[in-house]
Amino acid sequence: MIRKCEARNKQDRNLKTDKLNVLKHKIHVVATKLLGKNSNSGNVKELKLHNNDLALIEDELKPEIDVLNSVVKLVNTTNQSRTDL
Repeated sequence: MIRKCEARNKQDRNLKTDKLNVLKHKIHVVATKLLGKNSNSGNVKELKLHNNDLALIEDELKPEIDVLNSVVKLVNTTNQSRTDL
């Protein structure tokens, strides 16, 4: 049973890592669109945003923010269940 839990925890970590990498990529894409630069440059400089820019970013990243919030809840639940053991 412990090995099954360890395997499930490893799969959860891998899934979380994949989701975070996707989120980082999407944030980079949105930032480069706002800057009007080539996304291949890989160099996003300091960004001064206005309220409407922030609203645009929030709208673009809403699904990813929801996924990230659910991942945080999952981690908190996992940590809580470990301390209960």
